[in-house]
Amino acid sequence: MPRFFTQLLALALAAGMTGEALSMPVEGTVTELAKRQIRTGRLSWQDFETGNAGACGRFIRNSEFAVAISPALFSQSQCGKIIQITANGRTAQGVVLDSCPTCTDPNNIDLTPGFFQAFANLQAGVIQGSWQFV
Repeated sequence: MPRFFTQLLALALAAGMTGEALSMPVEGTVTELAKRQIRTGRLSWQDFETGNAGACGRFIRNSEFAVAISPALFSQSQCGKIIQITANGRTAQGVVLDSCPTCTDPNNIDLTPGFFQAFANLQAGVIQGSWQFV
C-alpha cells in the first residue's frame, strides 16, 4: 500500500473511525457530481404541441425553452430541473418537461422548436451540443 494511504488510514484509525465510517458516502456528493457532469450528444427538435401532456404531466408550448431527456435519465424527480445547453457557440437554459423515447443515447435530448432556434435554424434538424443540469 502506498505510504500516503497508509498514513491516511493510520490517521483515520487514530481518530476512532471504523471501516464502516470510512466507507460511508458524503451526503449530496452524487447529486453535486451529476449536476456538474457535462454530456455531449445530439440535439434535435420535436413538435411538443401534439395535444398530449408531457411525461411531467403538463402541456408544453413549442415557444417554451423546454427539453425532453432520455428515458435512461428521466424520472419524475427530473421534472422542472434546469439544464444549460451549449451549441454552435451559444449557451441557453431550459427546463426538463418530458421524456424522449427516441433518445436511445442518454446524452441525446429533444428541444422545443423555440428552444432549438436559440442554437440553429429548424432546417438543421439535428446539431451536436453539450448540456448539464444546473
